[in-house]
Amino acid sequence: FVNAVYPENTKYDYKDGSVFSYHNTVEGYKLLAEKEIDILDSVCFDNYVKENFVINPVIGEYDDPSEQKQGLLTMPITRGGNVLLYGLADSGRDEFLQSFVYSVITNYDSSEANLYLVDFGAETLTNFVDAPQVGDVILNSDEEKLNNLVKMLLGEMNKRKKKFVSYNGNYIDYIKLSGKTVPNIVVVINVIEIFNDNSLELFDKLFPVIRDGAKYGINFVLTTTNQNSVRFKVVQSCKQLVCLQLANDNEYRDILGKTNGVIPSKYLGRGLIRLDKVCEFQTAFISNDENKYKIIQETIKLLNSKGIKKAQRVPMMPDIIKLDTFNDYYSGIDSVPLGITKENLKYSLYDFSRNVVNLISSNEIRNTKRFMRNYLKILEMDNTFGKIVIDAGNYFEEFNYNIKYVNSEFDKFIDTLKIVDDKIQEILKQNNMNVRALKDVANNLCVIVGFEKFYNKLDEEHKKIFKEILSNNKEVLKINFVLIDVPSSFKKYEYEEWYKNNFDTDDGIWIGIGVTQQFVIKLLVQNAKISSIDNDYAIIVRNGMPEIIKLINEFK
Repeated sequence: FVNAVYPENTKYDYKDGSVFSYHNTVEGYKLLAEKEIDILDSVCFDNYVKENFVINPVIGEYDDPSEQKQGLLTMPITRGGNVLLYGLADSGRDEFLQSFVYSVITNYDSSEANLYLVDFGAETLTNFVDAPQVGDVILNSDEEKLNNLVKMLLGEMNKRKKKFVSYNGNYIDYIKLSGKTVPNIVVVINVIEIFNDNSLELFDKLFPVIRDGAKYGINFVLTTTNQNSVRFKVVQSCKQLVCLQLANDNEYRDILGKTNGVIPSKYLGRGLIRLDKVCEFQTAFISNDENKYKIIQETIKLLNSKGIKKAQRVPMMPDIIKLDTFNDYYSGIDSVPLGITKENLKYSLYDFSRNVVNLISSNEIRNTKRFMRNYLKILEMDNTFGKIVIDAGNYFEEFNYNIKYVNSEFDKFIDTLKIVDDKIQEILKQNNMNVRALKDVANNLCVIVGFEKFYNKLDEEHKKIFKEILSNNKEVLKINFVLIDVPSSFKKYEYEEWYKNNFDTDDGIWIGIGVTQQFVIKLLVQNAKISSIDNDYAIIVRNGMPEIIKLINEFK
């Protein structure tokens, strides 16, 4: 296409619409590869000069009969902004997009251009999924990925606003003046009306990026079938309007303004565009249909062989979340990894030293089992704090963890814990109750599974000691508890002073469905999203604010 080596006798047949069908044969491509011509540098057009970080791919040839002039048709994305392409399904719309993408990837590496291809049409853009400049290809069925793309674009635009503020607030000046670079982001959305119809709320979230993104190097190439299929505010946000074949000749004038009677010939890929005036153009084809897929794949293979870095993928929630994902983030009891946040796909770390009591609950205790298998594996990984597991209801059939384990004689456990607490209190007394004196004292985390059974098995004296330990550590926070049980087991104590004084019910972890029907962990916000999760997910509540996370699930 853009950088091919052409035989001297190449002919361009305007009648069948194959003008600029440059890669006519696979053999021609092999010749290019065998000569080791750098397809990123070897532009073969005499009057086309690539400008670094300024996306302006060749997409065809225009014809201006009034001036007896023909020339290369380029699409100035970085300087020209968003493109809106009108065209019927069989007008060459998919060919136009494929040629556009091919021209970009053969002229710009991933440091200059990152492409995100949303194809609600014939899905031919999937041919480019492995190109290093293509972050992702999204189809109509990829609802989660589309949602995450919108979040990513909004986040990136906000980052760039801050980054560009000292450089006139725009992409081009940032590249010229800062000495630093960021890639152009080009989002292709094929058949935008399907996006709008299927996900109106999501489209409205994306619209600010469509409207304002060009200033920050984020541009869109949108396609639609006719002028009535796209909202006026979207049209206003697109500076470059292109028409392929349309159903009604009047539409060309309505879209492009005065056309001087120019109507595109009825060939695949033929259309109209306004330059200085409205001109007819012919889309450049990568090759004939027989060879096109193979040529695209060979080109992508060659690009990847050059070690071009892959563009950032759209973040997605992994099916399996492994422990080693968090190796660089887990530094102790105050940063215990639990999973990945659903809303922004960030790592969810929990501070178990923040409260003397940490509540974990679910509709049924068995719902917590998979969580516990992974949670205990996580606790094993860190030696900066002590930990012990109390199993009050034969919760574990086997306990194969390198953690102290107690499933009987709970009064003795309380006696042992009191010794630890007494040492903490002694250090405080020796230092005028200055909590800073405890900075080198390691935390001890006590995980009690089946809290109600545990508490009921303590005699009255040891219940009193347990309450004293809670009270002593409410401020110093050196002995911390994780209490796991169903809501009804906690509710029995909610009016007792020791419970009210030591249980911070604005914080907690709820596993599985039913968080909006319980009253143990207080929620300031309730919605349908947090009430309809399965046992692979949890609601992390901090200061009454809920957040959905997918739990670490490496171990079943």
